[in-house]
Amino acid sequence: MRGGGHAKRSEKIVQLTIEVDAKDVLLSDFDLFHYVLNYWYLPVDEKGDKEFEKEYTELGFGWHDLKDFDIQTQGMKDIRTKIQKSWDRIFDLEREDENLIHGLKSKKSIKATFWRLKLEQIIKAEVSMQNK
Repeated sequence: MRGGGHAKRSEKIVQLTIEVDAKDVLLSDFDLFHYVLNYWYLPVDEKGDKEFEKEYTELGFGWHDLKDFDIQTQGMKDIRTKIQKSWDRIFDLEREDENLIHGLKSKKSIKATFWRLKLEQIIKAEVSMQNK
């Protein structure tokens, strides 16, 4: 609620303080999750990004072909498998670099996801107005 965009200005919003057992929470890198949402390959580093680009271009594919699911060649299936496996890196919260891919651990936005919130897990509910 520190920033805008959660609700219309002057609209009531509620912030919950909750307690969920750690075993029920999946942590991931919020910014890197955009690779999954956009069906992008998540490289280990910039060198890996260039190697991946070389791999699919040598097979005759372009960037936009990666999302063209009408292409069903074995080469494209292998590329898609590589893309999907790369997404496991969103869960490696220890990985960092000073470049634009993984960033520094101290700057990461960590997303916590859990299946169900039970009423007894709510510690506090604060109602306020969206001001931004």
